[in-house]
Amino acid sequence: MSSTNQDHEEMQREFEQFMLSGKASIPNKKNHQNRPSPSSSPFQTTPPPRPSSSHKKKPAFPKLAQHVQIAIDAFQNVLVTEWTSSDDQMYLVMESIANLRERIWIASREASFLAETSSSVLSPSWKECGFRGPRSTSFLLPQDVELSLSHSLLGHERMLEALRQGMAQLAQAQEAMGRRLDDVFAHFDSFQSHCHVFQAESRDEEDKLKCQRLEQAIGSQVDECLELFRAAASELFRKQNLSQTVLESDHDFLLYHEESTAGNEFKMLPKTLARLSTSKWARSHRESSLADLKSAIEQITKKINER
Repeated sequence: MSSTNQDHEEMQREFEQFMLSGKASIPNKKNHQNRPSPSSSPFQTTPPPRPSSSHKKKPAFPKLAQHVQIAIDAFQNVLVTEWTSSDDQMYLVMESIANLRERIWIASREASFLAETSSSVLSPSWKECGFRGPRSTSFLLPQDVELSLSHSLLGHERMLEALRQGMAQLAQAQEAMGRRLDDVFAHFDSFQSHCHVFQAESRDEEDKLKCQRLEQAIGSQVDECLELFRAAASELFRKQNLSQTVLESDHDFLLYHEESTAGNEFKMLPKTLARLSTSKWARSHRESSLADLKSAIEQITKKINER
């Protein structure tokens, strides 16, 4: 009995040595797949993968440059859709005022001639009609001339009101441009600061060159925006003076007076001042601050219309 136990213990030791020697038989594949792996244990966590050298962090300057470009586009949009649009409307208003003052002058002159003719006792009224009269060339009755004069005066008052409202809109557009320009400067300062830090810390020469070129391109656009804003402010001041001249010339000499046709008085007539101010109103005039930037405004307008 004791020999049997010794044999059993010896076989047990041999089996343990065999198992520890690494020559154990391969387990069943199905049982091996169903067996949980050590990595799937809830008590163990896998370490995060190390970032490889091929996946580098993208620089932030392209996104900051995009923010600057959006602010520049907003500034240019206000310049084209609000400032220049209001200015073009004001030119039409000024031209209408000049035309109405010409009509008022002619109608009041004819009304004055017809009034003198009708008050004459020695000469009948029909002798001054048509081409018989020495001064009057009207085929209309005095009532018709008075009606035309009244209609022109009412239209003139409406145009003066439109001129006041248009100049207020032009000033508001200038203020809106100023706010957009502040946004441009804020985003550009952030972009420029990031570019300086990036060029100092980055080791990628290609990205540093891209950042430098992008900074120069956006910087030129920012300088153009500043130049356009200054020129538009100067142009607004010039046109405020022109409109003020037209508004202040709305006095008694808007109508025809015999003494206003001689000497220097004729140069200061409301119709003369309105026509002179209208001729100076265009942005292409030599006195305009925007005359030298005409091509830049046309390019911006074309770009906005193509969007």
